Amino acid sequence: MPHRHVAIDVSAGTTFGTQLRLLRRRARLTQAELGRAVGYSDAQISRLEMGRRPPDLSILVALFFPALGLEAYSADAHDLLRLADEARRVDGEQVARPVLALEDAPMPEFNRPTLPLPTTTLIGRTHERQALRLLLGDPNVRLVTLLGTAGVGKTHLALQIAHDLSMHFSDGVYFVDLSPMNEAELVLPTLARALDLPTDESGDLRASVIHALQRRHVLVILDNFEQVREAAPLLGELLLSAAGLHLLVTSRVALHLQVEHRFALEPLAVPDLANLPPLATLTQIESMALLLSRLRTVAPEFLLKETNALPLAAICVRTDGLPLAIELIAARGRLLGPQALLTEITQHFMQLRRHGHDIPPRHQTLTAALDWSYAQLPQAAQVTFARLSILPGSWRTDTACAVCDLEDRGRAALFEHLELLLDHSLLQREMVRDTGRLHLLTMVREFAHVRLTERGESDLVQQRLLSSCLELAEQARQEMNYSAGLADWIARLEAEHELIRAALRYALDSGKHESGLRLASALRVFWYTRGYLREGRSWIEHFLQVARTGQSQFEQQLRATALDDAGILAWRQGDYYQAASFSRDAVLIHQRINNTTGQARALMHLGLISFDRGDTGASQVCYEQSLALYRTLGTPVETVGVLHNLANLYNQLNESAQALSLYQECLRIYQQIGDTSGLALVSLGIGVIYRDLADPGQAIATLTQSQALFRELGDTWSVAVAELNLGDLAADAGDFATARQRLHLALAEFQTIGDQQMISTTHGRLGDVELLAGVIPTAIEHFRQCLMLAHGLDFQHGIASGLEGLAGCAAVHQPLVASRLLGCAATIRASTGVPIPLADQPRYEYTLELARTHSEAAAWAAAWDEGTQLSPARAVTLALSIVTPR
Repeated sequence: MPHRHVAIDVSAGTTFGTQLRLLRRRARLTQAELGRAVGYSDAQISRLEMGRRPPDLSILVALFFPALGLEAYSADAHDLLRLADEARRVDGEQVARPVLALEDAPMPEFNRPTLPLPTTTLIGRTHERQALRLLLGDPNVRLVTLLGTAGVGKTHLALQIAHDLSMHFSDGVYFVDLSPMNEAELVLPTLARALDLPTDESGDLRASVIHALQRRHVLVILDNFEQVREAAPLLGELLLSAAGLHLLVTSRVALHLQVEHRFALEPLAVPDLANLPPLATLTQIESMALLLSRLRTVAPEFLLKETNALPLAAICVRTDGLPLAIELIAARGRLLGPQALLTEITQHFMQLRRHGHDIPPRHQTLTAALDWSYAQLPQAAQVTFARLSILPGSWRTDTACAVCDLEDRGRAALFEHLELLLDHSLLQREMVRDTGRLHLLTMVREFAHVRLTERGESDLVQQRLLSSCLELAEQARQEMNYSAGLADWIARLEAEHELIRAALRYALDSGKHESGLRLASALRVFWYTRGYLREGRSWIEHFLQVARTGQSQFEQQLRATALDDAGILAWRQGDYYQAASFSRDAVLIHQRINNTTGQARALMHLGLISFDRGDTGASQVCYEQSLALYRTLGTPVETVGVLHNLANLYNQLNESAQALSLYQECLRIYQQIGDTSGLALVSLGIGVIYRDLADPGQAIATLTQSQALFRELGDTWSVAVAELNLGDLAADAGDFATARQRLHLALAEFQTIGDQQMISTTHGRLGDVELLAGVIPTAIEHFRQCLMLAHGLDFQHGIASGLEGLAGCAAVHQPLVASRLLGCAATIRASTGVPIPLADQPRYEYTLELARTHSEAAAWAAAWDEGTQLSPARAVTLALSIVTPR
């Protein structure tokens, strides 16, 4: 147990030197040891104790106090500072200094106030404490308003700041609790009582307070000022009259004084549920640290474990890191475990209550904490506040105006309401890509939604949200298909993703299925580019199933477009059968209604699907039909898209010269129309050709440039494709460590996106790397993953690659099995018309030669013939039987 010092009694004749000596001896330090601790020589310490050297107050506080084990606000520290100040005066070295200099706190002329002690330890807030200390330490800052929503912890932090700075103001720090009062007239007498001034009516109380403050160097903390905010002009008057006065005001509402410095207090940091850190790191996240501390208060045996980390982290996220909400849910910790607590907060958030004689009524429930703020708003602002509860996540001001302005008051009126809500700390502001966005904390949003339900406007406001999202999505579709602004649009839609989901859910639940289908379909490029394949396809399919199939031109075109969009998302997932079905239906509908543009687009997509199904002939026919239609329409933007796909087809057929020629034509068109996405995609194809032509330098440069463009565009799928190809180049060069790193990065991204075809492909590439590196067991595992996925998808190219890879693993120890697998793979490639890529052919030839040299020629030929007759399913079964050689 640590030793507790008893305060040293200071008699009338005590000097700074003698007091320093006593404190040093009590700390059991020699002069040399104290000198080392503070950076002084033992001779300098000796001169201080003999009174031959004046003390430096800043060094005394910063270095001597810790070395002597003194608390900043203890009686011993206070006495030592007073004696040091007297020593400086005697020495004649007392110098003028700013009104507030944290390092030179002069000694008091009045009885120092006694500060209340916090009832619980302050968890976190390290950066906020430091920032507030620096702000209040600036002589030019006289008034700081600590702003924040109800329950964010303003009082607790302010009280901690009071103790932190108690020795930096020569006449002390006063903490004045204003929560019991609601009348501005009571502020002055309350302040007078805090200053120990008489409050009878015999004199001018205002003059008495001003006179007292003029003679003091103090920090006054006024807590819960929002209840008496009409007294703000009084604070301005006091600051003008008393140069030594500094104010820290806690409030939900800004004071709107010119001298005011606003400090917004945000909720505590919360964990990332998708990437939970190790337990030791998790406990350092402020909201989790608070939750664990309060749970242990009611259940001392409670431990954080791997099994309960996720629900506890989810509680922190569900409460938005709001300290009051965390305290309320932790109070149930005696009765409920972590998962049950999470369910409780999900279902009964606003009803949570805690009891205690020392807990103010406003902090016993979340509703009580918010009722006061809501009541202070004008009625029109209350209405806007309630309507904002429809908006999840964060949103722009123009969205708020579009959704909430049912009376068409105009932007100016809505902006005024938003400013009021910000002033009352009911609304939070953040910056996303240099754009201001607003959001409601979870508990505030739920409180507001109750008010909206009471008004009966929920359906009407949600209709406005659906209309706003639909307008945004359809504008985006027009401008981002082949637009230089693609990256900006993708980023904008990503920022609005939560709003879009809310609008889609409302459309599905309320029967507004046509609007929902329009919205989900219009976002196809967003779903595709950001990798939300499952989500986007699911929304489109849901609305296709429930939407009425009308016969008007508009309804038929909408359905055909949505089918085509669902087809392209299904294709990217590797669901080729369903993708082809969707796109064929789209082509037929477009033909029936004479929509040439839609027909050309659907044919182009059918060409993509046909190629990956292994039918290169059908793919080429679809592309050529699509190209002819687009040329008839005279639309260069769409025409270049088909040319690009034809170039990709020739590239994969190893017809490099023809592919390169088409790529060059595409480059010219993309540059003319300013399509960055097209330029990046063409560069990707050209990089692959350079690899096939054995020019790794050009390949790496081109692919790196392409990847950088994709990053700017936010196209995560294409970034991963570039990463995969760069991994191939590293493997070609024998740099297996880099190859593994790049390919695993690509694999992780494809897994996140849910692109099963590319997951299969990447496992095959990783198998190639391990086979080249001689790590056969790992190579077998990757090829098995590649083959099983490809077989499940009916991905013919992937099946062939997996069979060839496992044949390479078996070439030495099971050469005849390898021969059968290679024979089957050759048959698949012949039927699909897709050869082995040029760059990979040397590896393939090496596998063939290796297997041949380890078997007799006749046996080899017979095994090959058997393989050509195997069905893909039987070949897959044979390949998966290969095990690591002993």
